[in-house]
Amino acid sequence: MNSEHQPLVDSNDTDIRPFDGKIAEVRHGLYIGGAGAVTIAGNLVNAGITHIVKLYWDEPLWPDPFIVADMAIDDGVFLDRSQLEEGVAFIREAISRGDSVLVL
Repeated sequence: MNSEHQPLVDSNDTDIRPFDGKIAEVRHGLYIGGAGAVTIAGNLVNAGITHIVKLYWDEPLWPDPFIVADMAIDDGVFLDRSQLEEGVAFIREAISRGDSVLVL
């Protein structure tokens, strides 16, 4: 197996699907992924992802122009209802405006 890494997409490409498991489309306008997706931030912008629901503590932080809902939670802990409702409202509002959201 060749261990050399080659660019997955052209920097002008808006296709975010080939990013080797960094993100996955849940439904139109809603994506899920891991913190490593920050490494492809430029491609996410090109693909129309404008909003981030950040569920982890610490870094990586997200650069402008992303609108970030910082809602860090501990692993294995149930969300309190108000926190869940806040996150759902953030997602619904963004999608209703035609924006896309990445949850990680």
